[in-house]
Amino acid sequence: MGRRGSSPRLQFPLPWMGLEKTSPPKGQPPHEAASSSSLAVVTDGWVVIESGGRVASMGGLARGRPFGRYRLRERLAIGGMAEVWTAVPADGDDGAPTVVLKVILPAIAAEPEFVAMFGDEAALAPAVAHPNVVRVLEHGAWEGRPYLVLEHVHGRTLRAVIDRSRRLGKVVPTWFSCHVACEVCQALERAHCATDGAGQPLRLVHGDITPENLMVSFSGATKVLDFGLASAARTVSPPGEGAFGPGVLAGKYAYLAPEQINGSLAGTKVDRRADIYGLGVVLYELLAGQPPFVAENDVALLRTILEGGVAKPLREQSPWVPVELDEIVARSLVHDRVARFQNVSELLVAIQGHLAASGQFPTRRHVARYLVQLFPEVVEGASGGREGQGSRPAPSFLPSRSAAFDPRANDRMASAVADDARADVGGGSAAAVAEFEAALEHAQRRDYEAALVALERAVALDPENRTYRSNLNVLRRQVRERLESRGF
Repeated sequence: MGRRGSSPRLQFPLPWMGLEKTSPPKGQPPHEAASSSSLAVVTDGWVVIESGGRVASMGGLARGRPFGRYRLRERLAIGGMAEVWTAVPADGDDGAPTVVLKVILPAIAAEPEFVAMFGDEAALAPAVAHPNVVRVLEHGAWEGRPYLVLEHVHGRTLRAVIDRSRRLGKVVPTWFSCHVACEVCQALERAHCATDGAGQPLRLVHGDITPENLMVSFSGATKVLDFGLASAARTVSPPGEGAFGPGVLAGKYAYLAPEQINGSLAGTKVDRRADIYGLGVVLYELLAGQPPFVAENDVALLRTILEGGVAKPLREQSPWVPVELDEIVARSLVHDRVARFQNVSELLVAIQGHLAASGQFPTRRHVARYLVQLFPEVVEGASGGREGQGSRPAPSFLPSRSAAFDPRANDRMASAVADDARADVGGGSAAAVAEFEAALEHAQRRDYEAALVALERAVALDPENRTYRSNLNVLRRQVRERLESRGF
């Protein structure tokens, strides 16, 4: 059991298994109301609420104060383990590049396993380096508090996208969900294939794929956050530190694979298929507006997942979701991991195949423009306007429940983002993106020969891009079938 006055953590057994959950220290409130879909576990720290409802820093951090060689700007979040701030170099001017500081809470700094988690996240950074993974730039400690310096991503988490869509009464388009999932697959593929310094596979598992840990930038790129809970075949921490043993459940309940819950009970080994399950839950929530499993309390939720509860069919929740996409999500969520997609490459190919078969070819530019539509205050703020005080009204062409993918409609979105989308091209060159977009324009005009030439150029410029290769193969097959139908 967690010690009172220290960082409490959830340990087994739960009430229905003979376990208990620790309680907050007397007189201190939990930092967030526990909910069946968003309870952050491993550690549930407590924060102090200032008068006026603002959450106070637990460690004396404040806007404008120095922290090492950085100066704090805005606090983004405070959780059970760390505070997250934007910061700039203390000796820089106002135009200095912004970074993100993740600073461990004082109470957690006394816990070796959590300090080791910080070190592990930094140590794993070279192994998981990928354009779709947020970069760890620096790792250190200042005044006894370990910290990470992370790449600053100008965008919104998928949690913010889901919440904003719900408030507006809008549905997240299927093409947006698929494009985001494809980029997450590419990031996870890099992590799952990561090796150590000797070239041996780490068999890394992220273990916490949730809407909070997936961010979409305003240039259209999707980024995977927070490898702090990642598990590997061989810990990168010094002996005796780091990895959590049986009895500690890490992650957010609604996104845990059955084997993650069972592994915390019996020490069962979790592998990369747990991340496929987590991504399946995220996809389901993007498309349906809620996770596949919702229960009256956390114990009931864990029991439902662990005992093989069957989620309500996605098309019953969202009839507009194509059957093929419904089947992809359902296969990702199968209780028996042997029946799931066995690796993210299989899932990626399935989603790309669905997009190609349905004639949908979303790019980062489309994602960026859609995101600006969903959060128009970002563009308005950048142009000097303030919401509700004379700023121009938000565009009113967000996709509705029945809206299909329409590149022409997307071209009406805020054009100011297009150049950023071209500039922020992870995994390929701007020239390759330009060729791919030219291919889309040719295809829309039914000039398939020109589209084929442009796609071949895109593949030549960026041969590792699965989207380009998949679309090239589909287009070649379609051109061949058209020629055969004409007797050539």
